[in-house]
Amino acid sequence: MGGGLFLGGASFGLLGAFTTDWLFIPAGTLAIGSGVLFLIRSAMGAAGGAGANVNAAARIGAGAEIASSARIEPGAVIEMGATVQEEAVIESNTVIRMGATVQRGATVQQGAVVGWGATIQEGATVERGAS
Repeated sequence: MGGGLFLGGASFGLLGAFTTDWLFIPAGTLAIGSGVLFLIRSAMGAAGGAGANVNAAARIGAGAEIASSARIEPGAVIEMGATVQEEAVIESNTVIRMGATVQRGATVQQGAVVGWGATIQEGATVERGAS
């Protein structure tokens, strides 16, 4: 998202510079702010999932936080803003909805769905196909 804002703000700034002087200041502010946001989010994303055991066939949303010791199997979907903590196991064909948290050592078995904003407690198991 930050990259798109950066490009949009830069385009808006160029348009403003060539057509109307008063558009240049807000466009420049938008471009600089979105560039900083882009750099911060890129750095956080790189650190958040570094070393995690995430299968390439899993889908991970923007801003999802996955601990390096977590295991994510093929076909799992981790939506944006979800958190998977240390040593958690997300089996294949599961869905972890936006804002949900799977705490340390918890297991979400195949085909289960963890709802928006839900928290799976430390060491708990969500049974196969549960919602």
